[in-house]
Amino acid sequence: MFRSSKWLAALAVLMLVAAACGGGDDDATPAPETPTTVASAGADTTETTAATESPDAAETPTTTAAAPEAPAQPEEGMALPGEGVSLTMAQANWSTGYFQAALYRSLLQRLGYEVSDPADLELGPSLAYLAMAEGDADFWVNSWFPIHNSWLANELPDGSRVGDHLSVIGSEMPAGGLQGYLITKSFAEKHGIVTLDDLNDNPDAIAEYDAQDTNPGNGVAEIYGCPESWTCDDIIQSQIAFSGWENIDQVLAGYDAMFAEAVAKANEGAPMVAYTWTPSSYITQLRPGDNVVWLGVDRILDSSNPLDREGGEGWDQTPGTAAIGADSCPDAAERGICQLGWAAADILVTARNDLIRNHPAAASLLANVALNVVDVSLQVVAQEGGESPVDLAEQWIANNQDKVNAWLERATAAHNRTGEPGEGVSLTMAQANWSTGYFQAALYRDLLQRLGYEVSDPADLELGPSLAYLAMAEGDADFWVNSWYPIHNSWLANELPDGSLVGDHLTVVGEEMPAGGLQGFLITKSFAEEYGITTLDDLNGNPEAIAAYDAQDATPGNGVAEIYGCPESWTCDDIIESQIAFSGWDNIGQVLAGYDAMFAEASAKASEGAPMVAYTWTPSSYITQLRPGDNVVWVGVEDVLDDSNPLDREGGEEWDQRPGTATLSSESCPDAVERGTCQLGWLAADILVTARNDLLENHPAAAKLLELVELNVVDVSLQVVAQDGGETPKDLATQWIANNQSKVDSWLAVARASA
Repeated sequence: MFRSSKWLAALAVLMLVAAACGGGDDDATPAPETPTTVASAGADTTETTAATESPDAAETPTTTAAAPEAPAQPEEGMALPGEGVSLTMAQANWSTGYFQAALYRSLLQRLGYEVSDPADLELGPSLAYLAMAEGDADFWVNSWFPIHNSWLANELPDGSRVGDHLSVIGSEMPAGGLQGYLITKSFAEKHGIVTLDDLNDNPDAIAEYDAQDTNPGNGVAEIYGCPESWTCDDIIQSQIAFSGWENIDQVLAGYDAMFAEAVAKANEGAPMVAYTWTPSSYITQLRPGDNVVWLGVDRILDSSNPLDREGGEGWDQTPGTAAIGADSCPDAAERGICQLGWAAADILVTARNDLIRNHPAAASLLANVALNVVDVSLQVVAQEGGESPVDLAEQWIANNQDKVNAWLERATAAHNRTGEPGEGVSLTMAQANWSTGYFQAALYRDLLQRLGYEVSDPADLELGPSLAYLAMAEGDADFWVNSWYPIHNSWLANELPDGSLVGDHLTVVGEEMPAGGLQGFLITKSFAEEYGITTLDDLNGNPEAIAAYDAQDATPGNGVAEIYGCPESWTCDDIIESQIAFSGWDNIGQVLAGYDAMFAEASAKASEGAPMVAYTWTPSSYITQLRPGDNVVWVGVEDVLDDSNPLDREGGEEWDQRPGTATLSSESCPDAVERGTCQLGWLAADILVTARNDLLENHPAAAKLLELVELNVVDVSLQVVAQDGGETPKDLATQWIANNQSKVDSWLAVARASA
């Protein structure tokens, strides 16, 4: 009876996880690598905690094994790739991560590696990342990103960062960690609570809750949160501050003790709110739609770091939604989606760079294992029913022998490989026809060449976006690294002669420079100050300012202030025209010409104090000549262009620029004085790679490299300045690689492991 009831309860897990996380993909990504040596051993056990089930989920298998195939073995007399190599493994101090730890250990042992028992080094994230960075552990399989990003930013005694020594590898369970707050269903229904904001703002509900919580009578509803050091405790405190929940606080204690109290209260119908997650067995006891429901939040924590905590910028939870039905999440009834306030975490492996570089078979295995979140949830339930993680791992391997054999074969091939994964493969690369994108193009080409790929000179195929996306869709180019989203989204919607859309053939990949493209309008500072102009609406509505501007612009005497915009086909030209129509700027027009020629005119006018407005962006060297706060200032807009497509242009719905704000000082953006933020009217663009689907499917090492490369917008700006000073993009790329060799080596090692 026990086992039967457990598995019936597990159906709740399956229903929730399948709906919210999309089920999960069992397919593995490929892999190979390089030589062999012994990685670190030794264990700092200073932070071992009684393992609760906790926020870095994963679990144990199920089902009866069919007659399993024998695992793939090397030829007789051939040594296993890991023989003679010892690896030290850490595991999370939450029991929902035990199954993955046991599984990865067993797989590595099949390759001949001697792997320490992860239970001997059981840590919370605060110490786990430090242990790996300092060489006391080689890897763990319990990372939860992005919420663990803050630990990678911590500084070590030698001045390096924790993340300098580690790499995230593989696709263990992307978006596998669904998380959020559960509330007693009857209590929520009684008070009409669908969000934590509703609870905070309801005095009667707070009073009833407070009367039965941990510290009755203090006027605060204390919700069951996380143990200290799990990161989620910091995120909850930040959410409370960010949302202004003055009547809500968090209980910090051992998770299983808190959870036991929460279950007892929910079963009694007493008030309680508890943070939890999947994959776990917790939601077989707190059952959404039965004794509890998921709570929404009105505002999702962003990167503003309201408590100014170290690494707090990395706790951004946007978009913070999940596809959960209104029965389990009443918040979805109005929104159409459940706004949990938490991003579904990527549950991934983190490993030392030297492990990845020096042990190609191990790196390949870590890169290729992919688990199904529903399957792992079932293993958690089985583990809670008394089965051991080790036994569950062995059972899972037996039930998935074909898949396991493929992983082991790839790993062995990686160990035996002598050449680079890209040898014999030619790739055609396009580059943008704006010079501020040349450095990135040269850098990505150089990196791919180091993997053995033959990559065309991007200067041979220099295009604007209108042709670049078409060239990629039609197979004349394989990729470029100069996409600006969302403003380039409209090109993906164009139809090809065969009826397919451009975007059907392409994929956006990686995190080259998210929100890296700051853009907006600059105005001559002295002119703006003379006429009190802080927004383009001020200019449009000031006849004297328009007359002074018109007298010196490209077409004097037509009564229109002509601002320096974009060349045709760059998309920003269409967006500027749409902004003009949307805002009703009848006295403002746009000059369309070559950008550098327009910029030279704009710079000369600003230096003379003559009227001018020019569109520009970063990363670039342009703002070393038009210098915000010096000879120019950023000029705001009253209304930010939305998706209404005022000119009814093809793809114009994609030119939505909301929220269109940036954190700039009032010295460089006078519009910020009243608003507290600079309303530029432009969304900071995500500068990203776009590649053909067949490249990503057929060349996993290239695909992984494109995914891994991340650039710093300030660093890129400095390269562009140097380029404008006469240095070549190719030489700058080579120098950048030399200055960032450790990071580059880890990218290349992970990419090789994925081949």
